[in-house]
Amino acid sequence: TNPPDCNAGTPPYTYDDDSTSCINPAPSADPPTVRITAIPPRVPACRPLGADPSTCPNSRSEIEWHASDNAVDCVVSGPDLARSEHTGRETVTIYKPSTYTILCSNSSGSDHESATVNILPIFQEF
Repeated sequence: TNPPDCNAGTPPYTYDDDSTSCINPAPSADPPTVRITAIPPRVPACRPLGADPSTCPNSRSEIEWHASDNAVDCVVSGPDLARSEHTGRETVTIYKPSTYTILCSNSSGSDHESATVNILPIFQEF
């Protein structure tokens, strides 16, 4: 019988003592590191609140996040965004100033970071 392929999954797995099965996760001595960005970080607001996003093509921001390979559990959250992938990218429509956060952990600790998308002011002539 061939041993299982413990390198095929995410997070990285390791073999048990007799190399007959995989255990999760491989131990890590360091806490994970994370990063999250919003591009662009300032957009005009989509109005009115709750409008169909297709009517607001200039009110979108791309949220991109990444966690180090030793991260075990991750949560990415913010308005219209809830994910658990370690790495990803999502385009969101911005209706008001919005903060997006990634939080990842492993047995050695955790790390978190936030990115905020602000609203560009709208100037009107008098």
